[in-house]
Amino acid sequence: MSSKYKYNIDSEFLDILDKEFDIKPLVEKYASEANGKEDYDKDEIAKRVFGDYGRNLAKRILELEGKYRDRIGEVIYNVAAKTGHVFPSVPQRLLEISFLSPRGNDEWTYKEISHKKLIHIVKKCAINQLLKKVMGEKEANILPCRYVDIGTCTAFYEGLNLNVFFKMTGELPKDGFCRFNALSV
Repeated sequence: MSSKYKYNIDSEFLDILDKEFDIKPLVEKYASEANGKEDYDKDEIAKRVFGDYGRNLAKRILELEGKYRDRIGEVIYNVAAKTGHVFPSVPQRLLEISFLSPRGNDEWTYKEISHKKLIHIVKKCAINQLLKKVMGEKEANILPCRYVDIGTCTAFYEGLNLNVFFKMTGELPKDGFCRFNALSV
């Protein structure tokens, strides 16, 4: 085997994301701004705080990923370029990076991956667990953290110029997982 190929995502890349996108200051910022506010105001704060975090994380991954691309990433991008099918493999790769760092303690999986759908499920969310510790279970159960996934995925699809309908279809407190459906249109 040639030593010129890297077959794992570069740890330096993941370390950069860990440092720049630590979830503790994110949750503390939300808690500080949402404390004592009405539910409507809290949702607007969550959209901004968690949504901005997700969009910025996606933009940073898109910015750095090419510099740190391993052999698996190279193959994914080469196949996408040759076939014209960027969806679902490229966004899937980017989504995996977003979970490996800075959300390495999350439990997540894919429900479906096809040429038309990319559905991921989060069974254990580090951000939601931190919200429980900082603000309590009632606050965490309204899922202000959902805007991280929504912001991240939406920014990936926009950054890749993909026409994708994206929607949250499962909620952790009710369903035991958060489910996010991406449908290529």
